[in-house]
Amino acid sequence: MIELHDTCFVLRKGHFRESDIWLKVLSPSYGVITLFAFGGAKSKRRFCGCLDVFNTLDCRITLSSRKKYYILNEATLLAGQGSLRNNWRRMGEAFNCLAFLEALDIDIDSCRQCFNLLEDLRTTLQAARELPSLFVLFFRFRISCLLGYNPELNICLSCGAKPGDDAYFAYDEGRIYCSQCQSHQSMTKKIRLSKPGLDLLREVKQTFPSQWIDTGLMSDIKRSCGLAMDSFVQYHLGIAYSNGYFRRI
Repeated sequence: MIELHDTCFVLRKGHFRESDIWLKVLSPSYGVITLFAFGGAKSKRRFCGCLDVFNTLDCRITLSSRKKYYILNEATLLAGQGSLRNNWRRMGEAFNCLAFLEALDIDIDSCRQCFNLLEDLRTTLQAARELPSLFVLFFRFRISCLLGYNPELNICLSCGAKPGDDAYFAYDEGRIYCSQCQSHQSMTKKIRLSKPGLDLLREVKQTFPSQWIDTGLMSDIKRSCGLAMDSFVQYHLGIAYSNGYFRRI
C-alpha cells in the first residue's frame, strides 16, 4: 500500500455501516478526493472527534493496494469551525460555498489556491463583523477566476482604452467594452457596469474573502455586479443554483 501525508479541508461527511465514516476533502496536493475512515465514528485515539465539515485536518492516508480508494488512518485537527457552530446564518453561507466547490472539476494546478481560499473563507466567516451582501456570489466568481476563467476587466477589448464612468461586460467573452465601442458591437450577452461596480469586480477577482467589501455601494450597482458575476459563472462553468442545489445547465 502507498502511504500519504497531507493537509485536507473537509467538504462533506457521511456514514456507512455502523461505525465507519467517509469524508470528501480538498487536498492541496491531490485535489478533491474521498477518504474512508474505518471505525471513525468510535475511535477517539486515531481521530479524536475531528471528522467534521469545515475542519482542516493533518491526515495520514493509505492508498489501497488496487489504488481504488483512500483510507484515512489517522487525523489531527489543525483548524475547526469555532464560533461558526453557533451562527446558523454564517454556516448557511459556508455550506453554500462548499456545495459550489463540490460541483466543480478542480484540476491539480488549481487545488492549492482553492485550498488557501477556503482557509481564508473560514477565518472570515468566523471573525468578520459583517459580510458583503454578495458574499456567496463573490466566492463563486473568485473560484471561477482561479480555475482559469479569468476575465479581462481593465481595458476595452475593441480600442484598448481604459473605460470611463461606464463599461459593458460581455460575460460570454470575459471582456469589457467602453461606452463608445459597445454601440458598434452586436453583443447580446452584455451587462452595464458603473465604475464603482467594475472596481468591485476587479477587487474580488484578485483578493481573498477577508478583503471583500461592498459597503457604500448603491443597491442598483450591487444588482448589476451580482448579475454580472452570476451570468459569468453560469455561462463558463455551466452551473446554476436552483431550489437549494447546484445543477448543471
